Amino acid sequence: MSAPLSSAVGTPAVQIHEVELAQRDERLHANLERPATGEPVDGFCVPLAGWALAPDGAPVAIEIRHGRQLLRRLEPTVERPDIATAFPDLPGAERSGFSLALDVLKLPREFDLRVSGTVGEAEALPIGRVRGSRRAFDPLPVDGPAPLMVTTLGRSGSTLLMTLLSVHPAIVAFDPVAYDSRPFAHQLEAATAMASPASRMSLLDSTAEGEAWWLGRALWCRTTSPCTWTHPLSNRSARRAPSRGAGTP
Repeated sequence: MSAPLSSAVGTPAVQIHEVELAQRDERLHANLERPATGEPVDGFCVPLAGWALAPDGAPVAIEIRHGRQLLRRLEPTVERPDIATAFPDLPGAERSGFSLALDVLKLPREFDLRVSGTVGEAEALPIGRVRGSRRAFDPLPVDGPAPLMVTTLGRSGSTLLMTLLSVHPAIVAFDPVAYDSRPFAHQLEAATAMASPASRMSLLDSTAEGEAWWLGRALWCRTTSPCTWTHPLSNRSARRAPSRGAGTP
């Protein structure tokens, strides 16, 4: 039975209902240390932290999925002296940790996350599973006219519908602008991106540069080779040539 979803303002934004750790696998040393079952989270994100290390020292990639959707993919880079002490003979053990705040703004109210590790080109090996729920987006009370968003499929009569609604004396209908046919979708995407943990944490990063640093994208390369950035929300990836002046101090 699924847990009830609270929507009262003041309750935790995210509630972790169950954390299930995968069975140990000799092909991957790993552990999911956070979140914990029952842990309340104030922001609309899930804190994920742990470590992963291949027995042969091969590179490991951490993947977080919801169903078949790949939400994030990252490499362990967090310093873990305790893991280096436990595995002194394995290369990379000193920086085998991972930590991130996973955005849940676009996930269903009840979510089921699967954390896995990939060694080289091998199949993904399970590390843990996190089930939880997020609070509903409660509208703020407004004095006066309440806005109502009308969404339709393309070429389905939305212009006629808005024209008919505008005839009513108590309704003020939005007149679609010829050069901005999707203003609500654009504003929603922008607001969602700026509210994501990756965007907020970029404000604390003094080394963040580039025209989209506020979205949490790593666009600035300090090497002579092309860099790769990943969109924090949709996980779309693109390659970008080094910025002018890359490689200079």
